[in-house]
Amino acid sequence: MASLARKIADVSRLQLVFLSATWLAGIYVNGFVPIIPGTSTEAILLNPAVESHVVLATLSAATSVFILALAWAGGPRRLTVMTLLASLSIVLAGDSGLAFVLGG
Repeated sequence: MASLARKIADVSRLQLVFLSATWLAGIYVNGFVPIIPGTSTEAILLNPAVESHVVLATLSAATSVFILALAWAGGPRRLTVMTLLASLSIVLAGDSGLAFVLGG
């Protein structure tokens, strides 16, 4: 059990790095990447800053799913519920970002 808790803690630290980097990339994108109405979605998504933000967000989501699987495998039920809520918040943030880029 201690080994599982250690794995969850280690992956959670990695996820914190990914989430922090995603946040910083998002701040840069929001502040310095002009998203002008009428600009094609491809042009927006192919901007290197936006690409890095999307890649970091995808890594954050992937680590979230991995942590959820570890918690589900043997962690306390409370940890599993909190990890599920955290995973859903990442999905909601990604959905909101895509809706923004797509103009919805």
